[in-house]
Amino acid sequence: MTRRPSLAIILVVGLTACAAGGATSPPGMPPTPEPSPSVPSASPSPSPSPSPVANPAPSELQGSWIAEVPGGSVSLLIEAGTYRIVRDGSSGSGLIDVVGSEISFHSSTLCTGTGTYTWSLEGSQLTFTPVGTDPCGRALVLEDVTYEK
Repeated sequence: MTRRPSLAIILVVGLTACAAGGATSPPGMPPTPEPSPSVPSASPSPSPSPSPVANPAPSELQGSWIAEVPGGSVSLLIEAGTYRIVRDGSSGSGLIDVVGSEISFHSSTLCTGTGTYTWSLEGSQLTFTPVGTDPCGRALVLEDVTYEK
């Protein structure tokens, strides 16, 4: 009695041979070369670019500002999306969002609350008026204080 191999055995043997011998090419085509082991690229991967600021400060609001407050002076640095307040050698910083004449100070290194103010610039003098209550105490150096560049 002659046994014929089953179709399943033929497929398993055929697939195993393909996997072991590499890819096969259609008849009449040159053989497909085996892939070479990958070698790490010498070029560095691209660095992620910084996220754009959603509501940046306009250029006239950006810069270093100085004001006199009871007990000394205070400096305020405003950049596109950040701020830093320095008073008596201590500082706090965070993020800002500016929409029209309103500026919101948030994500502070000293407090988690948000304080929103309207800002007004007349010549080289910058003033802030609170919109509601600032839970972080920034009003002490922003409300009724005139800053100059």
